[in-house]
Amino acid sequence: DLGERLASAAHRVLGGKHPALFVGTDCPALDAGRMREAAESLREHDAVLIPATDGGYVLLGMRRFEEHVFQGIAWSTSAVARQTLDKFEKLGWRCESRAPLPDIDEPENLELLPAEWCEVRCG
Repeated sequence: DLGERLASAAHRVLGGKHPALFVGTDCPALDAGRMREAAESLREHDAVLIPATDGGYVLLGMRRFEEHVFQGIAWSTSAVARQTLDKFEKLGWRCESRAPLPDIDEPENLELLPAEWCEVRCG
């Protein structure tokens, strides 16, 4: 499941003592500036999270690996971000949670795409 894939990726990167940002590919508002700010947040926090407006998250940053962070999460539900933040709290980690951003999960979410992405060019 998604938790196992995230745990595997986190173990590979964080096991080597490098901080990591895990990002979704379905959030057009998650730009380079927001990712840079999240990375900078890891200088003073153990984790950073940018929630999705639907209750998931679009970015998760961590400085260290803890397998339990990814276990017991109700993936693909509105509880994902809250459950993840609860796990950080139980670990005693300092976590920064940023303002939520919308992601594109359903056809009705396509209206959130930037207009320039939706132009059709005929040749």
